Amino acid sequence: KEGLPGNDITNICEDAEANIWIATNGFGVSMFDGQKFTNFSKKDGLGEDVVYKIFLDSKKKLWFATFGGGISVYEGKKFKTYTIADGLPCNEFFTITEDKFGTMWFGSRGKGIVKFQDGKFYSYTKADGLSFDKVYSLYFDKTGKLWIGTTAGGICTMYEQEIKPFVIPG
Repeated sequence: KEGLPGNDITNICEDAEANIWIATNGFGVSMFDGQKFTNFSKKDGLGEDVVYKIFLDSKKKLWFATFGGGISVYEGKKFKTYTIADGLPCNEFFTITEDKFGTMWFGSRGKGIVKFQDGKFYSYTKADGLSFDKVYSLYFDKTGKLWIGTTAGGICTMYEQEIKPFVIPG
């Protein structure tokens, strides 16, 4: 264990101060400063102890995709957590990314993708063109196109609010 609260690791991310953050499946997150581990859990303000993704944004904030506790953000001192009560369509998330404008995007379990812009959440689902609403992976390419990896619907792309299934020729 070496100071970790658990050994089921789901993601690793480096923050702006070169600390290594480690997400766990059921034990919260740990920050390693090169010397020691500092552990954070739901009791410290993290949305849930199951964390699938940690993402460092362009403003040096850390975002956490939790399974059951919504989205948490850490700005250096404490956590702020967003849930259904704040406008999220669900509280179960797998992934996080950021676009070139600083807008945050989240991939959910069963509720598609969620954009967080100007303090509000906007959802995109099968009704908007997604092939499947369970999203494991998000990636913005150099052109600004969002690539969306789903669990059972393959890949979709989104550019300027238009979602298209990515069809592999053959």
